[in-house]
Amino acid sequence: MAFDNSHLADPGLFWRAVSAAGAPVDREDWLRLCSGIACWASLCGEDGLAAIEAWSARHNRGEAKHRSQYRHFLKLKGITNPEAMAQVFLQFSGVEWNRQASVQSDADRAERLRLSREATAKAKAERDKKGDAAARAAVKLLAKGGDPASTPYWRKKTALAAAGGVQLPALSTDLGVGGMFRSFNPRAYWSDCLLIPVYKFDAARQLYVDGLEAICGRCSAEGFQLTGSKFSPAGTRKQGGFYPMPGFMKVLDTSPHAPYSPLFVCEGFATAVALHHLSRGKVAVCAAFSIAGFGSCVASLRRFWPDADVMLVPDHGEAYRLAHKAAYGDEREPVPTIPGAAVVSFDGLDRFTPRDNLDWFDVLVEEGEDRARDLLRHAVRHARLERG
Repeated sequence: MAFDNSHLADPGLFWRAVSAAGAPVDREDWLRLCSGIACWASLCGEDGLAAIEAWSARHNRGEAKHRSQYRHFLKLKGITNPEAMAQVFLQFSGVEWNRQASVQSDADRAERLRLSREATAKAKAERDKKGDAAARAAVKLLAKGGDPASTPYWRKKTALAAAGGVQLPALSTDLGVGGMFRSFNPRAYWSDCLLIPVYKFDAARQLYVDGLEAICGRCSAEGFQLTGSKFSPAGTRKQGGFYPMPGFMKVLDTSPHAPYSPLFVCEGFATAVALHHLSRGKVAVCAAFSIAGFGSCVASLRRFWPDADVMLVPDHGEAYRLAHKAAYGDEREPVPTIPGAAVVSFDGLDRFTPRDNLDWFDVLVEEGEDRARDLLRHAVRHARLERG
């Protein structure tokens, strides 16, 4: 018996359902229903991204950090029956379908599509405006200079390294020192922050600064001594951005392994410093600023070095699980988002037991250079064997 799904092609019914749908029970429910919206949008030709954003924002899931996941839903990966998924969302919304009430003229549909495109363009223009302002502010802050080695964060890192008998190399001159940045938890101002530029490539493969990441230094809140918290000013466009360690492009272009040169894409700045030091500058190393930045960072770099041997370097624990999922997929999402990449892991290394959130800077200062270099060599070998 064939089911009549013709009502799923009705844009009016789609938007009524999006407007009427209540809040998801939990994250799993939200993920399932977002997939339903994406499937339905593909069937009726409407703007699925705008619909997911509108529904999610109404129920406090509309933060900018979710935009990459919204777009992921639109790919319909692993979905074999989009009609069934769309029907699930329709039932959840509680909207009843009435054939007579759902008739919509081509003019009405065109007008709705026009309004949707205008709203999308307006939102993009607003984001670009904020991003341009954040980029200009970043350039000004970095131009003020300062000694990044004198920041509380890097002095602490240097002290840890010295205690382990490791002498860290001097920081690059493109780093800066800045404040005052305001935080809301705690309600305080931060000064003496280490400022790391967010670089991107233009069409001519020239680097330019498009924002910054601040690693917190001194806090105005009495008795609050935590340093190392990371944040970016409002509007910063991190997508596709990275921080390259010294000699990054030269190594990729002139390595004896080119164009298949190894390329370490690290989760954080300290990890990138450690790997650059352990590889003695012979391997290209960059920081993607977060796990969420791995995909766009690798895509940006592969535009110019498509055959580079990409190796993701996350911290141990949950970050590794997410990076592994991006490189190889999992049961729920079998298609990888960063195909061809290997993931460097701490698991299986000889006489070494990792802990949650361990990174290669910790390994460097706790195990010493020779031992850390040997562990890295084995970890890279294991990563390549796993990838095949």
